[in-house]
Amino acid sequence: MKFKKKKKRFRLKLFSSSLSNSQWIDPNTHSKIIEMCGSIMGIEKPERIQIKKLDTALTNEVYICKSPSNQKFLFRFYGVGTETFFNRKDEISNFQKLSKKGFGPKLLGIFENGRIEEFIESKQLTPEAMKEPRTSQEIAKLMSNLHQLFPNGNLNDLQIFNYLESWIPVADKSLQQLKFSEIHAIPSFLKLTIIEKELHELKSFYENYSQSPIVFCHNDVLSTFFFPLLPCPIFLYLLTY
Repeated sequence: MKFKKKKKRFRLKLFSSSLSNSQWIDPNTHSKIIEMCGSIMGIEKPERIQIKKLDTALTNEVYICKSPSNQKFLFRFYGVGTETFFNRKDEISNFQKLSKKGFGPKLLGIFENGRIEEFIESKQLTPEAMKEPRTSQEIAKLMSNLHQLFPNGNLNDLQIFNYLESWIPVADKSLQQLKFSEIHAIPSFLKLTIIEKELHELKSFYENYSQSPIVFCHNDVLSTFFFPLLPCPIFLYLLTY
């Protein structure tokens, strides 16, 4: 039996120093971050910035950066096409309001397709940890406090219907690209005409009959949105929209 020495295969990866030890970073994105570290953050010798890509974001690309003076901050690049579903102007406004109330990191800068945020030392919460009674109680308290921040909203502040109505033509355009067999397979209760009719009925109900208070809320209770602050077990709610 003959043994052959296995050849090592080398794969080119673009990393920035020790922080980037597991995630490949697109060269164009890397260059943009370096440039904005100098132009927006005012960091001297931005080419010495250490960069690591995080894999916790759902629709965005997030990078943690460390300056030569050990300052850490986050670059958040919005996902392609997400502007269809989110009003970035409103998002930045909400981000700033909630940051001032202690519900998220500080906003450090804005660029064309993203923002720069304060970095807070923490560890990611896991789905398993969310099931623990103490953790669930802390999340419930945090969500309750969040929903009570701006209790005096009115119908003009109710953005959910604006978002839903803006998605109707987007959905219609997507449906037009489907094959007839694919459209036929859609359940009747998910037909766009029915959804649009129900949306108008719901909006009419809130405008004419509902006594429910209108508050600021965030309904995505996912593990990636909660981070235990180190070294204490108090949870920080990191906003994503």
